[in-house]
Amino acid sequence: MRRTDGRHAPRVRRIRFIYDIIVVNALRRRGIGLAILRAGEGMARLMGLETVRLHVVGDNFAARELYRKAGFEEASVVMVKELSDPIGRRK
Repeated sequence: MRRTDGRHAPRVRRIRFIYDIIVVNALRRRGIGLAILRAGEGMARLMGLETVRLHVVGDNFAARELYRKAGFEEASVVMVKELSDPIGRRK
């Protein structure tokens, strides 16, 4: 695609973002989460989308392992530093 100034416009990727996956505690570790992810991936493919993305909290190791098992790879890391007070005073 060309822009009016003759340069190429950046390619727009069509993605599906998964916001929440919830499996109740009593039913975990039975493949339900993986089935949910696979169903979402199938829906994305039917819609002609190219990528599926999601966020996961860093210390949610069980979820991260599930996502790896489903073929997801880490693409970015968000680092956080809590400040005691916006102007530097200790609480």
